[in-house]
Amino acid sequence: MLYLADDKQTKYVIVYRKDHSLSEQTAVEELAKYLNMITGAEFPIVTDDTPKADHEIVVGFADRPGCKAQKKLGTDGFTIKTDKERLLLLGSEVRGALYAVYTFLETYCGCRFFTVDCEKIPTVERALYIDSNIDDTQVPVFEYRNVYWGTMDDEMICAKLKNNGGMGHEITDKVGGAIHYNGSFCHTIPVLAETFNHWDMPCLCDEDIYQTTLKNVKADLRAHPDQKIISVSQVDGLNGECSCEKCRKVYEEEKSHMGTLLRFVNRIQEDIKDEFPDCTVDTLAYRYTRKPPAVTKPHKDMIVRLCNIECCFRHPLEDMCYGHDEEFDSFPENLKQWNAISNRLYIWDYTTNFANMSTLFPNFEALRPNMRYFAENGVVGMFSQGNITQQKGNGELGELRAYLLAKLQWNPYMGESEYRLHMQEFCENYYGEAGKYILEFINLMHDNSQDAHMTIYFDSSADKISMKGYKDKLAGCFAFYDKASELFDKAEADTWGAGNKFAYTNVRRTRISLHNYYNFVLKSARDGASPEMDEMIQRLVVENNREQYTIMRELDVFENREFNRIDFSHTQDLHTYALWWN
Repeated sequence: MLYLADDKQTKYVIVYRKDHSLSEQTAVEELAKYLNMITGAEFPIVTDDTPKADHEIVVGFADRPGCKAQKKLGTDGFTIKTDKERLLLLGSEVRGALYAVYTFLETYCGCRFFTVDCEKIPTVERALYIDSNIDDTQVPVFEYRNVYWGTMDDEMICAKLKNNGGMGHEITDKVGGAIHYNGSFCHTIPVLAETFNHWDMPCLCDEDIYQTTLKNVKADLRAHPDQKIISVSQVDGLNGECSCEKCRKVYEEEKSHMGTLLRFVNRIQEDIKDEFPDCTVDTLAYRYTRKPPAVTKPHKDMIVRLCNIECCFRHPLEDMCYGHDEEFDSFPENLKQWNAISNRLYIWDYTTNFANMSTLFPNFEALRPNMRYFAENGVVGMFSQGNITQQKGNGELGELRAYLLAKLQWNPYMGESEYRLHMQEFCENYYGEAGKYILEFINLMHDNSQDAHMTIYFDSSADKISMKGYKDKLAGCFAFYDKASELFDKAEADTWGAGNKFAYTNVRRTRISLHNYYNFVLKSARDGASPEMDEMIQRLVVENNREQYTIMRELDVFENREFNRIDFSHTQDLHTYALWWN
């Protein structure tokens, strides 16, 4: 055993490079801080130009025996190992050393980093010791990892959860920076081609369009030389492809509208390589371009970002339960086809309901198998899109979902037991005394939605979740609501009774999703109801809306659907459904 501290004293010093990066500075300071919190001991920090000591914790590739840089680790990989009386936390000056520190604190000291304001830091009464035979090397499967949730909108939690994608997050050199796209992240051709029509694609067989796009791609890369990926991608929406004679001819050859786009983007990648040899062009395989072309393959240096927007997110993607289209084939088939012809394949995954951002969204049983499926099929970059506008989530368990996604992006091959343990630990700490009830609620939600198919655009989760064993679906919805309400009542009572304001607030925020669900149960109950019954139901609607509105206003949960924000400066009409508040 290595005794790192005993009775609030330590023999160890933390050593790092004299010519260290900002990220390495953060790494040693964070290590010293958390070790002090755990043991009460002060761990001195020195640079590697000082004489060697018998007891050292070496951070990064310092000038010490056995600490030579390892190319195989890349920018984000690391090795944690013991060497006699030394502990080595080895990784690059970019992010590897910092990731080694946080992983050591988690794996070998018992720390947990759940959200920006929720951590678990154990303390020892006397000694902190670790195994003397540690040799743990981790290199990420995904080179790009971006959990696009507001709960990750803090560079320190991104670093602690080893998320290096810069979309939606300000990640500075303090934690090693991030992989940033040059310019806009997606749907860029209207701007690059200077058509500025964001719903219709220009003709990609038009030479003037090409030359204008190439000119602007080069200008952007010159303006921001540190941003090495540039997106040359189609407009948003269901269609927009050009139907001129030249484009139709390409479509006939390629059997996919991706043909014209991929030929266009391949040419851009080839034409920038001399001036920008380390820069990469990225494009989307999205909606009408999801199906790979029959003839053209992606340039060896470019990134294809495959989007699964049409799929069912209640079940694992490989089940192919939804999203099959005769023109596109199934998403799993498209994924395998792209993997066969691409050198760098990224995924744009969708992890919330954008039509109703506070509704119940039972996708926890699909997150882990989906991430594994991506890894098994050659994916090297992950973008998991959720609710980016709310740092605390919308009441849809977004905080838990973001944490699990970050864990999965780092380790997509984790087993079910490890995944469930992450979920349990999060709920026990974020919800405190109510953790067991929230876990039971999550299980209840999934047990009673197994036969539902769920895209990312629907209003009513009451259409997806209904208690099993009821012939009448509406009766099953009321039964589900009653059972879920009972769990939330217990959760609120226990956290309030324990004086745990943090957990109590989190329980109330999460209950928003159940109020949202009940709105649509009551809406269904009004159909065909007698005037007397309708009047009674309307009173229930107002009562439920008042409770939901009170929580949302108090906790500033303001986005009820994508691109719409509730104005809390005036009282909303409580007779209408919360989804329509403005």
